[in-house]
Amino acid sequence: MDHKKSFVVPEYIIYIWLCYFFAVSLRRQNCIEMFIKRIDKSCRKTGKSYYTYRLCESYRIDNKVRHRTILNLGKLENIRKEDFKLLCDRIEQKVKGINPLFSNTPEEVEKETEFIYRRILNEKLLDCTVAPAPAAKVEEPENPDIQKVDVNSINFEDSRTFGGEWLSKQMLDSCGLSGFLSENIRNEALEKWIEVEIISRMIHPSSELETSRWIENESSLCEILSLQKPPDHHK
Repeated sequence: MDHKKSFVVPEYIIYIWLCYFFAVSLRRQNCIEMFIKRIDKSCRKTGKSYYTYRLCESYRIDNKVRHRTILNLGKLENIRKEDFKLLCDRIEQKVKGINPLFSNTPEEVEKETEFIYRRILNEKLLDCTVAPAPAAKVEEPENPDIQKVDVNSINFEDSRTFGGEWLSKQMLDSCGLSGFLSENIRNEALEKWIEVEIISRMIHPSSELETSRWIENESSLCEILSLQKPPDHHK
């Protein structure tokens, strides 16, 4: 008699897929995103082809994704294509009034970000969060316990993002997903690897190689989850 072999999917694979779709559904709630779109054109007189770029945003209405052009950017000759995502992220931060204390943004990207942000602000293309004007300084007597520091003399090494990772971890705990993994997997190391995959998809959705680079060089996710080393996506 022929016995057919049945293939059983391991439980932890099912958990990973469930957690992945959970992370995707959470990310879709923050549905407005900026991106740069290439527009191919041609001159009617000469027939010569050329292209320009547009700053666009995607948003969701009634479970349908729609796109809207915010601004024409020209050719962006000073910005590399691999920095387009970084440029969009910095523009979003400026529009929302978010100014990171430390930034590794290349100088060309930062200059272009400021130029585009000023256009958006002056032409009132988006609702921007403008920082309030600083209040007039009141002279106070010098305190010997307070010393002034030149911020341009500060050097920092191995700076990592923390807030988004910590908030995502708190959200997993509060919604019961961490408890669900603990009750069903009962493997602390595997639980943490799954949480790493979920949080990385929520904050920095990218390829496996880019995710490994982000976790190893830019994120404090492993420190938050008490992991000794980031997951190896090459295996």
